[in-house]
This record gives sequence, structure tokens and C-alpha cells, in this order.
Amino acid sequence: RRPASAAAPLALHGAWRALGSGDLRDAERLLGSASGAPDLEELRTVVELAVARRLGNAERIRAAARSLLAADSGGTPDQVRAMRALALAALGALAAGDGSLDLAEEQLEEALALARDESLAPIAADILAQLALTGVARGRLRRSARLADEAVALADGHRGCAVAAGAAHLALAWISYQWDDLAAATAQVERAAAAATACGDREVALAAAAVHALALATQGPRGAEEGLAYQG
Repeated sequence: RRPASAAAPLALHGAWRALGSGDLRDAERLLGSASGAPDLEELRTVVELAVARRLGNAERIRAAARSLLAADSGGTPDQVRAMRALALAALGALAAGDGSLDLAEEQLEEALALARDESLAPIAADILAQLALTGVARGRLRRSARLADEAVALADGHRGCAVAAGAAHLALAWISYQWDDLAAATAQVERAAAAATACGDREVALAAAAVHALALATQGPRGAEEGLAYQG
């Protein structure tokens, strides 16, 4: 049997793969077993942050993000930038969810500046999508559409970006709905739902269902019934 310190890298790798496939239960189990290796603590925190975000656990998100920001990392400059970008992106998304949109934009913009590198493109895709959703909440639809389009382009060009793609298509669905382009809204809902299903992102899936229900409801009483049934 491997010692805990030797098993930790395999457990973290497994947790990341499980997270990517939407198996949150297995990701949590593997993450819990990835202990006993102090030199991997920052990597474990990165995985913990990703799991916490997928679960929507605000307390765990804050703890993991603050741990990464406070870490005295001996990694490469790219690794340090990646950790700070991930932490700030998570805190920014959390602030947006709490309605603190000014703080959210500040943290997300700082995160995006750190992630503007080809090697960090998947992180940038997630940040762009979160900025797009924040912009939608503020009514900045044209800018949000540009940000979401950029997020989709980045996500399409890199593996492991289903979460970012789902959030970006969700932003585009909301924008299309507000622009009264119901066909485009429906198409974006379908893309958001497909991405959310691929990675087990229930939050995006539910939000996409809400947009679809609203789009159906504009088609009269029959559409409203179908919308309520779809959302349910």
C-alpha cells in the first residue's frame, strides 16, 4: 500500500478528472484522501476551490481563495499568477452572487489581467464568462455579449472548459432574451444546458432552464404552461 504522501498526487489527479466529468461525490471523496503531502497543499487548495465553486459553498470558496492569495508559493511566475487569478475569480463570482457588483467587477478584472496568457486561457475563459454575467446584471448588454463571445471562443479552443462555456452561453441567452431575439435565446439555452450537463454544473443548468421558461412564456398561455413545465 502506498503511503499517504505518495497517494496524494494520484488522488488529486483523480479528483480533478471526476470534477471535469461532473462526478462531485467522487471528487469530494478523492480530495478528502489527498492529504499527507505538504508540498502539494497549494495544488490541493486549487482543487478544493474548484469543488467548492461547483457546490456553491460560499464558506469553502472564501477559505480556499484566501488561502491561495496568502500562499507563499515557490512555484513559477505562471503558477503564481494562475493561483491568484483562480482565487480572485472565485471571490469575484461570489461577490456577484451576493449583489456586490462593483467589488465583483474589480476582482474579476484583476483576475483577468493575471490570466491574459495563452497558457492560462481556460482560466481566462471562466473569468470572461463571469464578467459577462455580471455585466448582464448591470444591464451592460453589448459589452457582456463581447465578453461572452470571447469566453466561448477560448473555451472552444481548449479542453476542460465546459463550465466556462456553460456560463458564457447562459450570459448570451439572457442577452438574446432581453434583446427580444427568442430564437437566439433558445439556441444559447441549449448550448448552455449541453455544457452544464457535460460537467455537472447544476447552477447553470437551472439558470438556463429559467431563461428557456421565460422565452416560452412570451408565446402566450400555451407557451407559459410549457415554460413552467420545462422549469419544473
